[in-house]
Amino acid sequence: MFRRCKLQRGYDMESSQAIITIATIASLCENSNKSITDYLDIITPFVLQCLPSNIGAKVDLLYIKSRMEKDFSFYEIPIGVIKQILIRITDRKDSLLTREGESPNFQFIVNSTNLKDGFKARYKKSKSDMDLVIKELILFLKNEYGISCEEEEAKSMLLESFSAFFATILEANCNCKLDTHGRVKASLSWA
Repeated sequence: MFRRCKLQRGYDMESSQAIITIATIASLCENSNKSITDYLDIITPFVLQCLPSNIGAKVDLLYIKSRMEKDFSFYEIPIGVIKQILIRITDRKDSLLTREGESPNFQFIVNSTNLKDGFKARYKKSKSDMDLVIKELILFLKNEYGISCEEEEAKSMLLESFSAFFATILEANCNCKLDTHGRVKASLSWA
């Protein structure tokens, strides 16, 4: 139904969901209280949304990967990337997760469901903003160039534009140069 577009850095997103996800990433980066040092920091809020909602639940990495695809249109994210993000989460003070067992076979267990990051409100606003941008793009093309296009075509055009400048959009909104650390870079097939 939706045209898929291979984005820079190797992830594939469906147009409607991808546009919202990209806008949310830009918003998260722009309004972040903490420094964003690499791509894992950018993806972490999305992973947090995919965690089980029950305290004591074991985290299934394949389930997280599936939810990332279904809910946010992140495709082909390696399990190692999700695992590295979960390790970072467990290392935080007042973490939502704990690790049990020995490395590399430890389990992640939900320690708290007290997630207060404003993600859902930000995601909803990004959807609303992108709906408006798409409507304005359709009007602009019609009024300025006499080009009529359907909503899906406008979404594809917008996504193509985002795809071409994805890294630039991230760096501009994160106010930093995203230099992925060596050990993280080695675990990312798309970095």
